[in-house]
Amino acid sequence: PLVPKYEFSTKVVLTDEMVNKINSTKALIVVGSNQLNDEYTIFPKADLNTVKRIKVPIIFMGVGYSGIPEQTVHMSDLTKNILLETHSNVNYSSWRCFRTTKYLTENLPELKDKALMTGCPVIYGEDLLNGKKFTETTNKVAVTVTERGTWFSREKNTLDFVAKQYLNTEKYLVLHQDNREETWKTIFTHLKNWQPPAKVIYWYAKWKGFKVFIPKTAEVTQEFYKTVDLHIGSRLHAHLYCLSIVKRSFLTYVDDRMLGISE
Repeated sequence: PLVPKYEFSTKVVLTDEMVNKINSTKALIVVGSNQLNDEYTIFPKADLNTVKRIKVPIIFMGVGYSGIPEQTVHMSDLTKNILLETHSNVNYSSWRCFRTTKYLTENLPELKDKALMTGCPVIYGEDLLNGKKFTETTNKVAVTVTERGTWFSREKNTLDFVAKQYLNTEKYLVLHQDNREETWKTIFTHLKNWQPPAKVIYWYAKWKGFKVFIPKTAEVTQEFYKTVDLHIGSRLHAHLYCLSIVKRSFLTYVDDRMLGISE
């Protein structure tokens, strides 16, 4: 019920002005879907001194681990020290799944009694909590894709399945990230992995009879999913949000984040 006084992206470097604004509040709440890994520092280029400059409690809420095995091998000393510092003046922290808390406490057994597996806050919608029945119709189906790694065959299979299974249904490809105008560097990375440019999936979906929806804000995305009967795809938060508003949803595999949520 509380509106945050300030909001900052965890993908930008923490500035002196941001630190001063944070210190003028009661607490800094850190959220993020798949950020925890061996080199995690909350903000880019942050170190222990950066974190110590924040004088209010730092509270983790539903933060998840990356789910990529090679990024969660052995937590760096910097990450350990930052997490120990942030836990020094709080009783508990909240994490997305058991795989996250397992990774966290195996590297930092000192946090065993503080790190709680709460799930992702996105899942806790009023409709779900109040026991409202899930949708049974399939008049409108949304498919999400994740253009990462060796992605094309995986996501093409989902589109093919939905196109065949729901032949006369209104079908949408929902792009949480608009990658139609990729940089040459990103395109080269795809080609190096023997994958096509991301916009190929956009063309393919239209050819298979899908309408393409590219929401510009989180609010627009949420309003769209309220009109959907069924979600199938690899975007974790599309899956969780649809479940929270009692829309049937099936999550397809990209990495171990999906396993963490299923557990």
